[in-house]
Amino acid sequence: MNEFPWILMAIVIGLIVALLVAIFYKKTKKEGHEPDYRTFFNMGIIWIAIGIPLYLSSDSIALLALGFIFLIAGWANKDKWKEPHKPSPQTKKVLGILVALTVLLVMATAFLVFKQ
Repeated sequence: MNEFPWILMAIVIGLIVALLVAIFYKKTKKEGHEPDYRTFFNMGIIWIAIGIPLYLSSDSIALLALGFIFLIAGWANKDKWKEPHKPSPQTKKVLGILVALTVLLVMATAFLVFKQ
């Protein structure tokens, strides 16, 4: 019973912070920003790939449905796709390091799982 005022105050403070962030974002937002429909298409493919096993294992259709929505939205606006930008050498280096770390993590996980 003693914790209720603290929880209520935390919720109120969180809502006030969210309101201030929303107001600040609205004032600094550029007008006329067009979405990148190629990214919508790519997100749709990824979410469908994740949604299929999720649907088969737990009958959760949310990611699969959202994936199809993003895929259709990106494909319907294919004429508005922006040209992909070339990554800088520094970005390529960081991406290579992340891929290497991911491969090591998968290998270590496989080793621990199959060791038993």
